[in-house]
Amino acid sequence: MQALSSKDCVTRIYRDIRFTRDKSPYHANFSAIIAPGGKKSPEQGYYVSIQPHDQTLIAGGLYMPGPEQLERFRQAIDRHAATFKAITADKAFVEQFGTVEGERLKTAPKGYDKAHPEIELLRLKQVTAIHHVSDQAVLAGDFPEKAIAVCRAMKPFLNYLDELLQ
Repeated sequence: MQALSSKDCVTRIYRDIRFTRDKSPYHANFSAIIAPGGKKSPEQGYYVSIQPHDQTLIAGGLYMPGPEQLERFRQAIDRHAATFKAITADKAFVEQFGTVEGERLKTAPKGYDKAHPEIELLRLKQVTAIHHVSDQAVLAGDFPEKAIAVCRAMKPFLNYLDELLQ
């Protein structure tokens, strides 16, 4: 595996101001995507965003999945949700993230019954694990170790998603 440089992972500082009233040119956060191959990798990775006012987070998952990716996730949940549920019910995962987050459809997705036993998972349009971090925790001396613990807890979740999408 090739070593990554910071250039491969750090996201751009410039904002897209074309469609917003806020014309400030720079992002208020520093962010990076740490994945095999860097920020442009098709594989799942860790998203780290450091921002003031307790807005720092460490996250991963399907944030903006394409229709094919989302359908693969839904098919996996439809066929056998137990694996996904076991990963997201793991003690370390729950301690770091609580539960899976993301936008949801208001009703059942096309092709799935409203009475499906896993309808709450099937309604997801995003499948993300997000760990929020306070400013005080970011500035603490043990932040790197705690960030690594968060990433370790997220790894089985990302591996599961990678297997679905290959």
